[in-house]
Amino acid sequence: AILLLARLVTRERELAVRLAIGANRLDLLRMMLVESITLSIAGGAAGLLLSQWLNGLFVALAGDAIPPQLPVSTGAVAVATCAVIVLLTGIGFGILPAFVATRIDSAAALRSGGRGLAASALQGRGGRFLVVGQTALAVTLLSGAALFLRSYEKLRYMDFGYRTDGLLRY
Repeated sequence: AILLLARLVTRERELAVRLAIGANRLDLLRMMLVESITLSIAGGAAGLLLSQWLNGLFVALAGDAIPPQLPVSTGAVAVATCAVIVLLTGIGFGILPAFVATRIDSAAALRSGGRGLAASALQGRGGRFLVVGQTALAVTLLSGAALFLRSYEKLRYMDFGYRTDGLLRY
C-alpha cells in the first residue's frame, strides 16, 4: 500500500487530467483497484511458480529423508487459498491509494503541477501508520522465526529417554 501511495504521487497529474476530461470518481476508484488486484495476481502467480520450483528442489535435495507417507506437493486447496489471499491483498492494499486518488482536486493539481493530496497522504497519518505496521510485522515475523529455529535446534538434541532413529516426527 505504501508503494502504491508513492506511485500515486507521480501519477497525480495523470489522474487530475482524467478527472478534467470527464472521468468520475467511481471510474478512478475502479481503475486503481483493478491495477492493485492485477499487481497482486502477478505477485501471487510468481509466488506459486517459485514455490513449485523450490518444492521440486527441496524434494530432490532431501532424497530419502522424506518418508513416503508424507507427500510433499501443492494441491488444489493450497492454490485456492493462495488465490483468495491474493485477491484480498489486492483489494485491501489498493483501497487506501484508490480513495486518495478519488479525493484529488483536478483544478488544483493541474495548476500547481507539484506535490498535492497524494504526497500529503503519503506523509500524513496513513503513510506513517503503514510504515509502522510494516516494521512491526517484520520484527514480529523475524522474532518468531528465530524462536522457532532455536526451539527446533534444542529439540533435535534433546534426550527423550528412548531411541528416536528412523521415527517420523511431526
